[in-house]
Amino acid sequence: MKALMVLLATALAAAAAGTNESTNRPALTINAKYSRFDLKNYVFLYSNVTSFATNDVTVFDPPAKPGDPPTIMTCVWLTATRGAGGKIENITAHERVKIDQGDRAARGALAVYTATNEQMVLTGAFDPSDTNSSAWPVLFSSQGNLTGPKIVYDRLNNELIMPEGGTTFIPQSTLSNTNRDKTNKSVLNDKLFAPKPNSSPTNR
Repeated sequence: MKALMVLLATALAAAAAGTNESTNRPALTINAKYSRFDLKNYVFLYSNVTSFATNDVTVFDPPAKPGDPPTIMTCVWLTATRGAGGKIENITAHERVKIDQGDRAARGALAVYTATNEQMVLTGAFDPSDTNSSAWPVLFSSQGNLTGPKIVYDRLNNELIMPEGGTTFIPQSTLSNTNRDKTNKSVLNDKLFAPKPNSSPTNR
C-alpha cells in the first residue's frame, strides 16, 4: 500500500517544477480545457470553462525509472498555490479523483498535498451518487484494499495513517502459506477481490 500512496503524493507534488525532481526526468504535464493563472496571488486553476461535470483535468507523470508504469491522475478541477519564493505550497485535486499506476489505483473526492508538512490527504467518496460504492476514499492493489474516512500519507516519515479509523481487506493468498494447495484457485479469488477500477475518465 505504501507504493500506492507514493504514486498519489507524486502525482500531486511533482507539479512543483524546479523543486527536488531530477532535471533528467521527463516533465510532468497537466492538460485541461481551461486554465487561469492569478499571477498576483500565485493561484492556478485548471478546469472545464463551460461546466464542472466531467473529468477534464489530466495529470500525466512519466515514470522515474525506465520500465515502470506512468502515473495518471484525472479530476474535475485542480488548484495549485505557489508561495512568494516560487515553490508550490498546496495542490488540490477536486471531485472524482482517479489515480492509476499500473495495477494500482486510488479513488476519492478530494486529494490535497501540502508542502509544509509533505502530507497528502485523500477524503470523500469518488461518486457520492453511487449508493453501491464506498462512501470513503479507497486504495486498490493486488495485495489488498484500504478504505476509511481519511487516508493520510506522510512523505517525511514514510507512513500511511488512518486518523479516523478504517478497514483493510486482505485476500487469502496474501495470508496463505506458499505451499498451499493450488486447487483453491486463490489467484482467481484475488482478481475478484481487488479489481482495478475503470481507468478511463468518467463523463457525467
